[in-house]
Amino acid sequence: MIRFVPKGLADSVGEMDIKETITCWFTCHGVAGLILPDGWFGEPFDGQFTLTSISQAANEIEMTLGKNLTLQFAGSPSVREEGDDLVLGRFDELRFTWIGFGTVNDRHCDVYQEGEVKLMAPRG
Repeated sequence: MIRFVPKGLADSVGEMDIKETITCWFTCHGVAGLILPDGWFGEPFDGQFTLTSISQAANEIEMTLGKNLTLQFAGSPSVREEGDDLVLGRFDELRFTWIGFGTVNDRHCDVYQEGEVKLMAPRG
């Protein structure tokens, strides 16, 4: 099993425990900005989200960022480093559900069939 190695010491995590990789990345960086397959969620680097929970089952991974954002990956996504950032790709489907900030019951669900999700490390 390959483990997450910060600072570009591994170009790809290969076949390993994705949950552990993501958890280690958040331990290292604390928070993440979020880029979805169609662009930034919110203003670039404005939203910084903590990892609230993560679970992994056969061909699925689900993670919750903060209180309101849930990413459900079907199809065992690939995970790789890109500088200090973490990139998840090659999934079969991504369901991104979120509740609007400051609004009660403002629930949204976006579904992606392709693309990448980037967890952006804080800059500066």
